[in-house]
Formats: sequence, C-alpha cells, structure tokens
Amino acid sequence: MQKKCPDIRIPHLYGFGFSEPLSAKYCHFTHEGQRPFYVRLARMFQRYLHDLFGYPVLSHYSFNPTTHQLPAAYMILEHIGPDVGRELACTWTKQREDPARRQRLFRGMARLILSLARIPQSRIGSFRFNNDCTITLTNRPLICSMIILENDGTPRTINEKDTYMCTEAFVADMLSLHENRFLSNLNAVIDEYDCRTQMADQTFLRALSHNYIKRERRNGPFLLQLTDFHASNIFVDEDWNITCLIDLEWMCFLPAEMIDVPYWVTGCPIY
Repeated sequence: MQKKCPDIRIPHLYGFGFSEPLSAKYCHFTHEGQRPFYVRLARMFQRYLHDLFGYPVLSHYSFNPTTHQLPAAYMILEHIGPDVGRELACTWTKQREDPARRQRLFRGMARLILSLARIPQSRIGSFRFNNDCTITLTNRPLICSMIILENDGTPRTINEKDTYMCTEAFVADMLSLHENRFLSNLNAVIDEYDCRTQMADQTFLRALSHNYIKRERRNGPFLLQLTDFHASNIFVDEDWNITCLIDLEWMCFLPAEMIDVPYWVTGCPIY
C-alpha cells in the first residue's frame, strides 16, 4: 500500500513483533526509517539485488536485534487523531441523506477501489511476511467474512498456504465453506422448512455459480480488494472527503467479479 498506492492515506506502521519467533532475532521488526543510516544503506543495496535477480520483494522492515521480550505479538501504528478526520460511522446515520456529502464519499470510495485494482496478480491469495523480511503472495485469501465464520466454529476449508490460479477452484472452496458452516452448526436452522430452504439455496448456488464467472478472466489477473470496507474503517473530514483508511488486515487478491459497492451504503442490512 505504501509503495504501490501512495495516494491512499493509511496509518504508518513503525514496527511489529511475533509472539512465537523461530529464534530471538526474528522477534522484532522495525521500519527502515527508524534504523541507523548504515542499516538503511545496506537495505537499499539488498533491495537493488532483489529487483535485479527477480527475488521476492524485500519489505521496508528489518530485523531489530533487541533483547526485550513480550508475551504476545504486537504492532506499533501511527495514531490517527481528530486532525486527520473522524470515523465515517460516527456521522453516517445522521448525514447519509445529504447528496453533496454522499457524492464526495462515493467518489472517494471509487478512487480507492480503482487505485487498489492497479496492482494485478496471477493468483488468488494474501500477502505473507516471511522471516527473511520478504513479502510473497503465498497465504490463503483472508476474507473477513470467512474468518468470522471460522471463529464461530466453522471448520477450516482453505488451508493456510492455499492460493488459487483459477476462479472456479476458489468459488468451489468458498461454497464448501458455507456448506461446512451449515453442517457444523447445531443451531443453523429454525425448523424443517428453514432447513429445506437453506439446502435449496446452497444447491442453487453450486448450480448457477459458473454463470457469474467471466471466462476471459477465469485465470486472472486478480485484483487487490478490501473485504472489510466498513464505515468504521474510513476516516473523513466534515465534508466527507476520505482522509484515511484503517484496518487493512483483510485485504487480498480476488477475482474481478467480486469488486462491488459495500452493502451498507444502501442503509439496509443483509438478512
């Protein structure tokens, strides 16, 4: 985001650490801007070599050989205060009928979506930060709704390192995820009629899903998308110009067919 989409304002990540490192030196990572000059110079040379020989992308975070230990993983992020803006969720209900504010908001959201779509990739998945400080597209697609279902007890369908080269396999696994949710949840239905209705819905989804996959894009390119594009993650000024975006952990590369306007802009819930 910082390198490829500089027009999108996000909190600066100063550093982070893992709770279960492979060794002590892997525990803490710090942004190069906070490291001594000689470290920044060495990293610049390393980045040049990575680009020259086609190695995985080297991130802007390097090992910080500190002896301090923490009992949990952590992140140190820039504080987004009132001088930057307020959460859209704070004013959405009261001011969502203002046409001028809505126009500015929708224009800003469209620019965000298009800016992210400028980074196409050849597979469906999420970025992974490796122990050698490189970033690779080798993690499963971390979709917010999928993680919520798994946290509620749905068995995992997509394994940690599963990525997809075509849309059909991804869609099939997502349908299996929802079927597993239905089968594993003892309170998934209210009565026999509700059970038959949900089973029919899942059958229709499998039967009709191929109609919504564009043949010319089935093998990519796949586009970077926000799967938690919620009003509480958008900061705006008084006129609803977007000033900052937070909560980016559920960002992944997905089929272009999944680019859509967030449901909440209609003011109606999903049942």
